[in-house]
Amino acid sequence: MINTLLTLAHNFLGGFDLTQRVINPTTQDGWLDWEADDLNRAFQKRRFRLFIGLLVFFGLFVLPMLGILLFTLLDKWLR
Repeated sequence: MINTLLTLAHNFLGGFDLTQRVINPTTQDGWLDWEADDLNRAFQKRRFRLFIGLLVFFGLFVLPMLGILLFTLLDKWLR
């Protein structure tokens, strides 16, 4: 379950950019630019950490506040 959520988050954040591998004819011969791949991975890790941080913030602060607000409004509305 956790891996599914992490994979969805990774894919929604853009995944890995393989455009140059498909377009560049030298990659068809087995040559890969490992340094560029490492830079892409580092960028993906930073972006993924930001996403996880925002998800934790949203889950710990925003959702409880919305729940409190909703119950307060429902309590006033139902009286």
